[in-house]
Amino acid sequence: MKRFLKNVEIIKTGDEKNIRFRDYQFKIFFMTSNKNQILFVLAFNCLVTARGKTERYNEMLTTHTLRNLVIAGFLGEISFEIYAWLVSPILFGVALGPANLVIALIKIASGVTVPYWAGFLVHFTIGVIGFSGFVWLTHILARTSLILSGVIAGFILWFVAQGLLAPVVGRTFMMGFGPYTQSSFIGHVGMATLIGYVMVSLQRRQALNK
Repeated sequence: MKRFLKNVEIIKTGDEKNIRFRDYQFKIFFMTSNKNQILFVLAFNCLVTARGKTERYNEMLTTHTLRNLVIAGFLGEISFEIYAWLVSPILFGVALGPANLVIALIKIASGVTVPYWAGFLVHFTIGVIGFSGFVWLTHILARTSLILSGVIAGFILWFVAQGLLAPVVGRTFMMGFGPYTQSSFIGHVGMATLIGYVMVSLQRRQALNK
């Protein structure tokens, strides 16, 4: 018991109290002054608080992480556009045009038909910020590697685009799983996986420079 209590630290920040056990931290929903009850308190808070390494969540707030997200998102989106316009026509006989989906959604939501360049810019911005953020969120929630998180996130983004949003604008579910949908799968999964890979590479470079 004494050995266990040596690894326990009670942290108080303002009105919030936390128990830190080694490198795990738990929010305290009720507190006891009796150290012999620490085990019970810790067990209770484990049931109502998501466990996770404190440093891992703090990374979400660092300037380096935000910069990495933007860099990885930008490179991922660039690679997606190159694939969509140059590679996809060769492999599947069709170019990907997600900007058209954006234009259709904007028209449904606002009644305004925006030009293609505006739809392209909206999708590009979402790709740089939103897609990279989604890969990172998947990494945090699933606790998988960034590269595997990219694969998972890419699959989800592909399904959202073709399975949920496409029918909203009048297309068939998953567009019949035809060449466009197949190519879209490669595009989304490939882009998100690259985003994860770039983030890993940037993290390793920063670690070496410390």
